[in-house]
Amino acid sequence: MRKSPRGWIPPPSMTIPVDPEEFKFCCALMSAAYSGQMPTEPPTKQVVNIEDLGEVSFSDVPINRAMLAVRDHFRQTRTEEHQDEFMPMAFRIECFGDFLRLCMKDKDLRIEQFVEMQDGDVTSINEELVEAAATAKIGDCGFSRDELFAKAIQLVQR
Repeated sequence: MRKSPRGWIPPPSMTIPVDPEEFKFCCALMSAAYSGQMPTEPPTKQVVNIEDLGEVSFSDVPINRAMLAVRDHFRQTRTEEHQDEFMPMAFRIECFGDFLRLCMKDKDLRIEQFVEMQDGDVTSINEELVEAAATAKIGDCGFSRDELFAKAIQLVQR
């Protein structure tokens, strides 16, 4: 773990690009688990071992159900030696969530062409924006809005 004057910096292994199709799948999986549209085991029943902390369980809130659904997907589709592929996917998903939240908070007008809204909530995200997030560079502070929007626009125009 590295730290800079601006805070924690993720190791390079967490910021590598991920497969765009699997990223889209994992985002859809998270959405279904988050909204309760798919059954999931309550996070309180799942134990996670955290180095230097020990075994913990999570509270039963939507974001925990969503991320644990993605973790379970990786456990079911990867051999033991490939379980580490979960971390860059999870980190990228979290960065994408931060990107969306900050765009909405800052009223960045560029987001409007990529999302559908209802009652102030995002109800749909354009596939090209999700695909762009799978491979866009993640810097020390997450995605660059300019770079991610530019990549998404390129994908829309192909």
